[in-house]
Amino acid sequence: MELLAIAVKRDREAIELTQNEVDQRAAQYAREMGVYLTVHWCGQIERCVARSVPTNERKLLAKCLEQPEDRYYGLETDPRKFIGRLLAKEPHEENLAVLERSIIFPPEYKQSGGAILRQR
Repeated sequence: MELLAIAVKRDREAIELTQNEVDQRAAQYAREMGVYLTVHWCGQIERCVARSVPTNERKLLAKCLEQPEDRYYGLETDPRKFIGRLLAKEPHEENLAVLERSIIFPPEYKQSGGAILRQR
């Protein structure tokens, strides 16, 4: 399980595209796919996936990043919901001798991640 923004960034970096290059591809493919995009769709640090992302935009992301059409289906955009789902899937403590909880945030998400965890 991963956040949509992290998956998109990893996939973009794997094919060595800048965010501007993804924006250019998106503008081209959006017309073909009938998707309306605002200017600078990806923008800074995968901005396009920091909100609710409809299915047609997820398909567009997949095409831009040379991924299967369903690559980004079901990936969460809200870090709080993502962390909540991770915690809900953990086995109960009584079934384990040791239960370790740790979350490692990439450097660009460290401040946001810390703020989210402090809210719990």
